[in-house]
Amino acid sequence: MSISRYSFADVKQAIVHCASAEAEKVGGSALAGKIYALLLFAPEPLSLQQIAERLQVSKAAVSIQIRTMAFQGLCRKLPRQSDRRDYYALPDPIGKSFTQNMTDFWTARLQTLRQMLHALSTVSAAETEESERRILIERLSEVSALLETMLLCLAGMAHEREAQEQTLRRHSHRGATRALRSDESSNRAERRSESARKLDLHAGLPAIVTEE
Repeated sequence: MSISRYSFADVKQAIVHCASAEAEKVGGSALAGKIYALLLFAPEPLSLQQIAERLQVSKAAVSIQIRTMAFQGLCRKLPRQSDRRDYYALPDPIGKSFTQNMTDFWTARLQTLRQMLHALSTVSAAETEESERRILIERLSEVSALLETMLLCLAGMAHEREAQEQTLRRHSHRGATRALRSDESSNRAERRSESARKLDLHAGLPAIVTEE
């Protein structure tokens, strides 16, 4: 079936359901997925009350999920001076704060893991415990190596994202510059056309006077 047969409301509802299902698949909250999808559509930041009303859930339920999402970098809180309520929107740019928060979170865990490995390498163990100590060090070392690889990947993602942003900014600047130049060219062309029209008019005056 062609997607053209669906309305925008149908597409929005499908995305909300998809985001909800995906959030549950990774062990998260279905409501968090719905909130993220709602913010994805929102042209302006939304308050907790607005989110709760649109999703038909309690304000308390939204508050619990939105705090976790903000910590994870999936949204950001935007207080307003003229309003005591907090408003929420997606990060700008999307993904940047999420990557940074993930990096900070796993860097702290890696540091703790390294401290644990150092302690295990120096602690004394009874002969009956030595095999357990060795296997624990081996397995924690594997986890440590995995976290190091993951952090390298996150750093690569952040670098690639920054490069993409710079490219987009350059293209945006070039587009604006081209538009400005086009406007200037159009204005110059109009001025030349007006000047030519006036010259043609002046050139015809002597002939008109002579004929009279």
